[in-house]
Amino acid sequence: MKQYWKRIMAAATLTAALVGTVWAAGGTGDDPVISLSYLEQKFTPQLEADVQQVLYDGLGTVYGDQLRTAVDSYAAVRLSAQKQQSAVQQKGEGVLLLKQGDMLTAAPGCKVTVKNGSLMADTSYLVDVTGGSVAAKYAVLTPGRLYMMGDTATGELKVQSATCEVTVNGSYSLSPSDSVDYGSRVRALEQMGLFLGTNTGFQLESTADRAQGLVMFLRLLGLEDEALAYTGSCPFTDVKDHWAERYVAYGYSQGLTGGTSPTTFSPNSKITCQQYATFLLRALGYTENEDFTYANAVNDLTEKGILTAAESRGLSSGDFARYKMAYLSFAGLFGVDQEQGGLLMNDLVESGAVTRQQLAQGLAQVTGGKIS
Repeated sequence: MKQYWKRIMAAATLTAALVGTVWAAGGTGDDPVISLSYLEQKFTPQLEADVQQVLYDGLGTVYGDQLRTAVDSYAAVRLSAQKQQSAVQQKGEGVLLLKQGDMLTAAPGCKVTVKNGSLMADTSYLVDVTGGSVAAKYAVLTPGRLYMMGDTATGELKVQSATCEVTVNGSYSLSPSDSVDYGSRVRALEQMGLFLGTNTGFQLESTADRAQGLVMFLRLLGLEDEALAYTGSCPFTDVKDHWAERYVAYGYSQGLTGGTSPTTFSPNSKITCQQYATFLLRALGYTENEDFTYANAVNDLTEKGILTAAESRGLSSGDFARYKMAYLSFAGLFGVDQEQGGLLMNDLVESGAVTRQQLAQGLAQVTGGKIS
């Protein structure tokens, strides 16, 4: 009993420390700006240290809720810091994961290529280098084409889609919106080795398919290495030479997945939020038709405290895009393993699939609010 309360107090102490540090980072009357570099240099290491120190002192739902509150608070302040530094010009080459409403202001000569998502040109000075013409104002940039700002003017580019993956080369500044930052959760999962891109980027706006859903399921169970090492046969002829062939073969051999027929898996067919919710509930140790039902799987996630009602509605509305799969997977990390009693993220660390450092650094990537 004493150890029980010790663990609860550890969770409560962590939340107080993290949230207190977050809001104390607000600056002074002389310097009210919350510096993003301050958060990264001072607070992020503290988050990593605290998570690593007491991760295994957590007690199921109690600790999961406490840690989630702390991470959410930190995410809100990261967004505030980004907003207050929106006028700061950055320079370099890299890939940005933007969200709906974000405004990218490109300096003269800055090169931009959209990999996935919708980015609108709110300028008349953007050159379509690939097409050999000037892009019309309010035109939506074509993915895969190279664009460049003219030599004498800056221009604004606004994100229209829920996510937008953009390659930037040159000087630019970024004004973030208040929209849900799915990309930061993707970065978090990427840091943990749980969400990887394709050969053409993350493709977050693309609808998730059955193969991708199964692979994420196996990663959340910490079984990816076993799947890749599996050499057994597979009854599904349509996954032969498919990139997910080993995952499907292993998943089927373990009774974790089935096919769409005795000889087909349909790896490229769309997966729904309902189907992926079923995967996640199984990963958390819930038994179908006892603890949850397939027909009510998404609502069951809400009843079990993994999602809010608003999140359930948002994720199940429309096609189940890859950014939604990442969002739901991240939320699942705070769920309680019904067999072990700890958080799903604990299981991943204990299995060696994710290190404590990867977990802590991943949690520190999250920015902004949730679906509401």
